[in-house]
Amino acid sequence: MRLAHGRGNTVGADDPRYAQLLQRNFNKRFTGRPDWIRLVDSSEQVMAAVQEAVDGGLRVVARSGGCCLEGFVADPAVRVVIDTSLMTDVAYDPARDAIAIEPGVTLGEAYQKLFLGWGVTLPAGQSPYIGMGGHVMGGGHSFLSRAHGMLVDHLYAVEVVHVDELGKAQ
Repeated sequence: MRLAHGRGNTVGADDPRYAQLLQRNFNKRFTGRPDWIRLVDSSEQVMAAVQEAVDGGLRVVARSGGCCLEGFVADPAVRVVIDTSLMTDVAYDPARDAIAIEPGVTLGEAYQKLFLGWGVTLPAGQSPYIGMGGHVMGGGHSFLSRAHGMLVDHLYAVEVVHVDELGKAQ
């Protein structure tokens, strides 16, 4: 499913989904209350959300699954959360001879799609609820790591939105 709105779906404190989206934070030591959460389903929507936050001078973070052991997403200084949980495609990329996994895919979804689609797996964690975006960034330790390395060792390429020196998201 792709969102009809080209900039993603903005969820503010007055939206009934806001409280549920805040509860996705696994670590209860940190409690944030961002001005808005942007649900995105494409790189273009991520870029638009980053640009809007930068233009407003707001601290922005991305979230894929919500299971953060640190306070990176739920930090009270964070004003905008870009939630990638709708970005759940897993597809073979013939140009790279690799499998592309979007950041909102959970480990459980990745394991199932990889096995059923291609008969393969990854040396990733055991919790099926962790989002791939954050898990890969943290290294991706698992029971298979001794034999096959960390999940990040199997990373071929990433698509990153960054802000240049002029404040333009790219």
